[in-house]
Amino acid sequence: MNSRGHGLRVGAGPELFPGPPEVPGTYASWIHTEVQVSVHTSFADRGRYQKRSMLWQAVEIEDSDSAQDKSLRELDDLQSGAIRKATLAPGEGGATPANGDMVYAHVSVRDGDRVLETTRADEGGAGVPRAFVLGKGRRVPRAWELALLEMSRGERAVLHAQPEYGYAHPDCGLAPPPGATADAELAFDLQLLTWYPAAEVRVVNEAGDVIKRRLGEVESWETPRAPFEVEVECAARVPSTSGRQGDGKPYWATPPGKPLRFTIGNGQVPRGMEEAVTKRRVREGRGEFPVDCPLEDCAVRVHFSVRRPDSDQVLYDTRGPDGAASSLQFDTGMDAVPEAVDMAVRLMTPGELSLVRSSGRFAYDRRADRPEGVADGDAVEFELELVDFDKAPNWEAMGADAKIARAETLKEQGNRVFKAGPALFKHAAQKWTKAIQLVDHAFDIDTAEQAQAASRVKVACMLNLALMEQRSERFSECFKWCDKALREEEDHPKALYRRGTTHALLGNWDEAARDLARVKEVDPSTTADVDRELSRMAARRKAADAKQRRDLSSFLIR
Repeated sequence: MNSRGHGLRVGAGPELFPGPPEVPGTYASWIHTEVQVSVHTSFADRGRYQKRSMLWQAVEIEDSDSAQDKSLRELDDLQSGAIRKATLAPGEGGATPANGDMVYAHVSVRDGDRVLETTRADEGGAGVPRAFVLGKGRRVPRAWELALLEMSRGERAVLHAQPEYGYAHPDCGLAPPPGATADAELAFDLQLLTWYPAAEVRVVNEAGDVIKRRLGEVESWETPRAPFEVEVECAARVPSTSGRQGDGKPYWATPPGKPLRFTIGNGQVPRGMEEAVTKRRVREGRGEFPVDCPLEDCAVRVHFSVRRPDSDQVLYDTRGPDGAASSLQFDTGMDAVPEAVDMAVRLMTPGELSLVRSSGRFAYDRRADRPEGVADGDAVEFELELVDFDKAPNWEAMGADAKIARAETLKEQGNRVFKAGPALFKHAAQKWTKAIQLVDHAFDIDTAEQAQAASRVKVACMLNLALMEQRSERFSECFKWCDKALREEEDHPKALYRRGTTHALLGNWDEAARDLARVKEVDPSTTADVDRELSRMAARRKAADAKQRRDLSSFLIR
């Protein structure tokens, strides 16, 4: 597993992961590292777990026509000289990487004679190549991807790329280096060191900056997660300068024959390797796991009490002081209870009683319903009983009207969760994507009114997803949802406005002005709002141009 940038930090788990006694140079603060892990199937709470279940389902809505159009536009741009490549050193053999492969490459970013950023030791870098997956995860400038797809091992080349194929490309997830803007035309010095095939690698987190490479075949199809107890053999190394995994200097490893044993979620290992919630079943419930669990969002009825892990004092109990209060009902996925309770109850069957231990992050941190005696950061233990729940209906058997109504409900639920803040954006996204999925599978729409209602809720959810991605600064995803909304409803003013403001954030001034001008044409009532945005955009553009002139002037008079 290769963890880059915001990866594992030394000493995150003092009991079992003490970290190396000394890590030289730039590795003293960040584990910008390789971790090799082997997991044994000794699960403590395995029970009748017989197949995987997905708590959170994201819907990827494919559009092959859009992909084809994008490829054709890209081909036209390349033929017009959007990227110019000069080979500095030839490679070895004729093999080249493919989309989905994980590559290791040295990269230097230049603005004229200035080196703005580099991995090369002879140019002031750390000497450690970049690792990234072509076309997946946190995307690099498109010029890099296209060039590397045609480079052989060891080849070195300089690219001169237009901004649209550099940091201003809508799919690029990297910020330009200090001293450069997204709309600057830069030169990229690339050298491909090695790569690993897509069949072995997977991007494992939402940010796209943690990559796992499989070194051997699995022994079973079961995947450990909280609250399983696992045994792992682990070795951590400083990344090698060669780009070959396993070549780097080792600085920590489990002793031979002594695997690391821990319960996922107990905080003994870095958060990058596990979650921070564990569940232990005290009493069996009724039904089969996971068939009879409330995996999907629904109304559940529970009892739970709260105490500190090291104390018997009950700080809160839904049963009340006399133990006679009725069960607490809430809708999962709505932030009605601490996330640890929401996560755990989805893995329970009716009548089950479990102990759930949670870090403060998934318990009461920053929550208004925090019991007296619990502070931010405090770990807590919940004794949780699932009384019963409302089973989700069979969506396939529902008619169009019922699906549209349910989609509207999911949209409104997502809106409420979204307003609670960025920490809950992922829950809002799950509501909206589920709503889109429902209307997309309403195959029995017969009337114009039904078609309009389905399209209306679908576009609204797409635009909500676009807003979420914009605020999360995942601009390529924002563009994707805006474009999908515009294909569903041509010239939708809010979709044009959102796409235009995103272009402005990236410094794509002409595209932004074009979208915003179109908003005024299709909806004149927006003129005042659009004009204010255009004024703000003009001021930002003027400031960016002035900075560029200052930078150029200081460069020329050196």
